[in-house]
This record gives sequence, structure tokens and C-alpha cells, in this order.
Amino acid sequence: MWVEPGTLMEKMIPADLVDPYLTSQRWVITGFAYRAADAARARPPLDSLDPQEVWVLRWRSLDMQTYLSVTRIDGDPYQPAPAELFIEPGPIPVGTEMYRITPAGEEFVGRNDGQTWLRPAAGG
Repeated sequence: MWVEPGTLMEKMIPADLVDPYLTSQRWVITGFAYRAADAARARPPLDSLDPQEVWVLRWRSLDMQTYLSVTRIDGDPYQPAPAELFIEPGPIPVGTEMYRITPAGEEFVGRNDGQTWLRPAAGG
């Protein structure tokens, strides 16, 4: 499936992959992703009584990335599912950002500059 270059994309990542990304042990992005406009509908609901967190990567799609369309059968057939796409393995695009989302809001974690993850200074 063709995704317009520059489209803001989002991919949820499991908590156990956060450190491998941030310590440069993982340099590949692959798996299910969404256009950012559809991603919020695809995330599990965060209930303030159940302190969950979701980790996401956001990046601008590149010409060289390949996305495959996925058809989902679960859920209400009268409510279209968000456009779930599968991104084939490739390097993390420069400028990719990581966020931690909790019931309290969204926290910026870092930005990839192509060599490392740049993190905000402590306390700011």
C-alpha cells in the first residue's frame, strides 16, 4: 500500500522494547502501524482507575518504506476499523520520536537523530 511521503505515522511498542530502542540496541522499525490520524482510535483505552501506559513511536513516512494493508475482521462490521498497516522492516527514520502515554497525558521521551536518541534534560 502506498502511503504519502511525509504522512505522520505511529506505532505502539511494548514496554520491554523501550530500553533496547533508547540504548541503540534496536535500530529497526517493523510491524503494525497507523497513520497518526487513525492511531488514537487504535490504542487501547487508558482508564484513570487502571494506571496503564502505552509507548509509541511517531515518524514521517519515507518514500523507501513499504506498507502493507491489513484487513481486520473483528469488531462491529458497521464501524470501520482504523487503517491498520504493516510496515516492512527498515531503519528507524531520522526524526522519529518516542512518547509515553498515560491517563495523565502524553510525555515526550526522545527523538532519534540517526545515531542516537536525544532525551530531554532532567527536570526540563
